[in-house]
Amino acid sequence: MNVFWHREKLSITACVALSAVMLCHALVYNFLCDDAYISFRYVQNALLGRGLVFNPGEYVEGYTNFLWVAQLCLLGLAGVGPEDGSLVMGIVYTVATVALTMLMVRETCFRRHWWWTAPVALLLMAANRSFAVWATGGLETRCNTFFILLGTLGTAKLLRGRRGIALGVIGWGGACLTRPDSFMLFALSAALLLVVRRDTREVL
Repeated sequence: MNVFWHREKLSITACVALSAVMLCHALVYNFLCDDAYISFRYVQNALLGRGLVFNPGEYVEGYTNFLWVAQLCLLGLAGVGPEDGSLVMGIVYTVATVALTMLMVRETCFRRHWWWTAPVALLLMAANRSFAVWATGGLETRCNTFFILLGTLGTAKLLRGRRGIALGVIGWGGACLTRPDSFMLFALSAALLLVVRRDTREVL
């Protein structure tokens, strides 16, 4: 029991330390991508009462990240500009993604060895330049990552015969509203569930 307790404590300490390293790595690249200003302009016009338009009077949907734009609009109503709001949300979604990654380890084949697989997963994320870069940038990338992982967690729970439909609906729904191409991953997830359940019924 003593060895088990020390192992768990060491694992949690390592995860916290690696999360801190990851955030520091992300802040090194703290920036706003020029593409983000397309969404920012839609947000600005919406807050001015002109609607979700790039140019007033021209009703063209020139953004592909509705949920991200909607969240920036909500922050705008609270007095937070899209530039600052996007950076804050990027960090928040990064932290949430880290938490979901640890939960995912507990829902996969690595769950019996989570005390070392969780720190390894966080180490790989902390060392990944792309993961660090898109923690900021002003785009919906990390928001989309979070919802895809949440949907995947829901799918993983359902595959194990546990309750996960709410997580799946929120996750895949949020992912598809953030980026339409997420529907492809949702379709693959749904197909996997259908195949596994059919095979289970055949065995029974």
